[in-house]
Amino acid sequence: MYKTPRHPIWITLVNGLYGLLFSVNQHLVSDWRVEHKFDLYYYTGQATQTRPTRLSVETRLGRSSHARTALQKSEEEKKIPPLERCIMTKWFGAHIDWNGTMPYVT
Repeated sequence: MYKTPRHPIWITLVNGLYGLLFSVNQHLVSDWRVEHKFDLYYYTGQATQTRPTRLSVETRLGRSSHARTALQKSEEEKKIPPLERCIMTKWFGAHIDWNGTMPYVT
């Protein structure tokens, strides 16, 4: 993922599926204070997707982890959907809410 574009739009390749990840907030890539809580939209162009999926991203809280051992942590990380892992290359440890949509990029 290209981490700092001029406009908040990224082309993704997750599990062989191209997608478009974008924000309607132009300041997302120019003002770090906007990066605390914001929405991203994801669109794949698949026939089954009629509108972009809205993902709410919270960077201040971070991901909660209940793992006590390295093995548990590894197993917990495997459960993170690939699109979320892609988003976390830019916003490490972000909590991502799919707003009722099932994480369909698995």
